[in-house]
Amino acid sequence: MKKPLLWSFHVGAAVIGLSLLPAGATEPGPYVKADGGANFITGTELKINGLPGGLSLDTGFRADDIFGYQFNNWLAVEFEGGFMQNSVNSVSLQGVTSYPQEHSYFQQVPLLANVVVRYENSTDFIPYLGAGAGGVISRLKIEGNSDDEAAFAFQAKAGLIYKIEETAWLDIGYKLLGTTEQTFGIGGDQLKTKDMLNHFIGASVTWLF
Repeated sequence: MKKPLLWSFHVGAAVIGLSLLPAGATEPGPYVKADGGANFITGTELKINGLPGGLSLDTGFRADDIFGYQFNNWLAVEFEGGFMQNSVNSVSLQGVTSYPQEHSYFQQVPLLANVVVRYENSTDFIPYLGAGAGGVISRLKIEGNSDDEAAFAFQAKAGLIYKIEETAWLDIGYKLLGTTEQTFGIGGDQLKTKDMLNHFIGASVTWLF
């Protein structure tokens, strides 16, 4: 093969390859992300001193800070820390319900590692899916009595990114955070939760470097 023909072959291959890349593909590198929104919890059955009961929690909030690294235009890993709080509405024991007179709450601090897959395309809208695992540190406070506990946590999330520009993104998303059972000592009583599920719906801002 003559050199001009070989050169033309390489140029043509490069042009074809570039044409197959998504428009505005994200460059590899780090990013930071902040999100916030509403958090509600399901799976709030309790055992109080071994007897069946329940914990009613109001809709609360969740806020997270995330540091991530984008390996290519579709795969990233993230390290996430956050804070969640839901007010305690009532506590029930064997069908009898009591309502705390003082401010009572259930707080959680998740610490997670996530893997995120994004689908970049020819538009500025990018859907994504993610999954992660780690732990959560929780505090339950009921009428001046509180206790802390740590548990395993796992997370799944999905959302839609809008690229304001290549280094600044907005997105709306949903997160499902699950925790294993936890035991709290409250005022001389033992309150043991079953597995809980946190449902987050909110928005985030991402800055890429």
